[in-house]
Order: sequence, then C-alpha cells, then structure tokens
Amino acid sequence: MILALCLSVSTWQLTPAQIRAQVDTWVSNRWAAIQNAQAAYLAQHGRYFQGLRTHTVRPNDGLETPPDVGDNKPTDQAERWSDVFPLPTTMPARLTMSVYHGPQGHGFEVVASVRIGLEVWRRIAQVGPETFRARPWHRVTEGT
Repeated sequence: MILALCLSVSTWQLTPAQIRAQVDTWVSNRWAAIQNAQAAYLAQHGRYFQGLRTHTVRPNDGLETPPDVGDNKPTDQAERWSDVFPLPTTMPARLTMSVYHGPQGHGFEVVASVRIGLEVWRRIAQVGPETFRARPWHRVTEGT
C-alpha cells in the first residue's frame, strides 16, 4: 500500500521545465497589469515602484505558496506591494521588483525565483532602455 502511494504521488511531480513554464505563464498573465501599475506609479512619483521580495522562503518544486511580505517596503519609499500591485493569495515564485535610473532613462526589473529540488532558478524580465538586464531562466547560487 505504501509503495503504491509513493508511485502515485511521483506521477504528480512536475519537471523543472514545467515548473519554469508555470511561472512564465503566471507572470505573463499579469504582465500588462504590472506594466500599467508601474506606469501609473511613474506618472505620480517620477520613478518606478520597488517591490521587496514577496516570500521569505522561495516557493519550492512548483507549489504555490502565500506571499509573506506583509507591510515590508524599502526605506526610501512609502508604498508597499498592497498599495500598488496587490498580491494574490498564492504565487508560484518569489517576485522582486527592482528599479533603475540610468543615463538612458528609468526602468524596472521583475525578478522571479523558485527552488527546484536543491537548485534555485531565476528569470528577469525588464521594462526600460537597459535591455541587457533581461535574463532567461538560469541557476543561481543560494543567497543571491
């Protein structure tokens, strides 16, 4: 009976590629809303919104987990996630929004990261003139 249960559970596991695709779809489905919220924030504040990490512990192996960011916000910004882009009750990845203002203008990055087995994977989407900031899925060293 225990062996049968283990075999049954293993068929529900997602492959690393499926987990990354799940996160890509999740972000893609919200990308227009993220851009609209950021455009409104830029118009009002003269810079983009910076969102600290949404999860203390990265979602693991394709499981959606609730964000636990609470009222955390950067020290130089009054707004938190819930003020600009309310987070859903569960998410398949930890998100961070980083901002930049370089010689070519303003921009922001949306960094999605997940743990798959013992590895941490990250993907960076960006809006703005510094297109080199965008990165496809790649493994990263823990702690980064």
